[in-house]
Amino acid sequence: MIAGPVLAEDGGNIMAHLFQDYLIKAGIVVGLAVLVLIAMVIIWKKVGSRK
Repeated sequence: MIAGPVLAEDGGNIMAHLFQDYLIKAGIVVGLAVLVLIAMVIIWKKVGSRK
């Protein structure tokens, strides 16, 4: 009888941990994408100003 709630709680913790992990990875990916976009815009503007 005790194993049920303990397992449910553990499952919740695992899900929360996975979700946190996913959010951190998503944040890194979004951050890198933004940096790449900014770099591309800067390079594009420099190339455009050379013409």
